[in-house]
Amino acid sequence: MSYPSTTATGDWGVLQIVNVAVAGVLAGVFLVRFRREFRHRWAGRIATGGLGVFAVAGLFNAFTTDLPGESISWHGWLHGFGFLGTLLGMLVGSQRPGWPCATTRTGGVGG
Repeated sequence: MSYPSTTATGDWGVLQIVNVAVAGVLAGVFLVRFRREFRHRWAGRIATGGLGVFAVAGLFNAFTTDLPGESISWHGWLHGFGFLGTLLGMLVGSQRPGWPCATTRTGGVGG
């Protein structure tokens, strides 16, 4: 496999698709409760927006990706937008004052 998204095209692909879709739905449910708690704070609104982007991107990531060498399909585009939305949502939702980027603290990719 060239990257993790290709697991959705294998024998157990349905399980991977359901797993990613459920994660997006659960992030959305958490978002609703999170928003009620932090609706009066400026930082809470930004974090809620980042979490919202992450939840929607999780649903987009449930679409299967295109394998290398295949032509680009509509579900491949949605999966690509989901990946970018996941990155954006994690970066926006995890920022704290004085931190350059939360992913640098956890060993992830970021600047």
